[in-house]
Amino acid sequence: APVACGVVKNRLLIRLAHWLEMFCYRTAAHIVVLGSSARDNIIAKGIDPDKVSLITNGVDFSLFNSATDEAKRAEVRTRYGFEDRFVAMYMGAHGAYNALGTIIDAAIILKDDPRFLFVFVGDGDEKPRLQQRVAVHGLANVLMLNPVPRLESAALLSAADAFLLPNRKGD
Repeated sequence: APVACGVVKNRLLIRLAHWLEMFCYRTAAHIVVLGSSARDNIIAKGIDPDKVSLITNGVDFSLFNSATDEAKRAEVRTRYGFEDRFVAMYMGAHGAYNALGTIIDAAIILKDDPRFLFVFVGDGDEKPRLQQRVAVHGLANVLMLNPVPRLESAALLSAADAFLLPNRKGD
């Protein structure tokens, strides 16, 4: 992913990573991937398809049953100070691949429009850099929250009006 996204550009490092990747694929007893494109990519490199299993990320819908009613949504929006603003939320890892700077860019454009609130939930190596940009630009329309327990995530998600899931460009 770092090579496909252009994060790693050093040709020697890319060759070394490719060698390590192929070594791992060849010597692994079995390979589990989270997406069909990753499975196809590995098989295209000559790895036996029977050695590769696709297990996608799943959603536990039972978590959402109690969190979707309007009373719960209103309580969560009040607790976090969302008020009547349009809440665009990202929940997940705050890493380079996630391209969360694009959300900050949107917040900068809309910084003088009080109708919008951008909410980040999670943690990762890019979070301090994102927090710094928020501070430098004085973005009152951005709220950075720490990760929440899985059982609480559905309630928080139910309080959002839109979900954001940016990714860096790449195959």
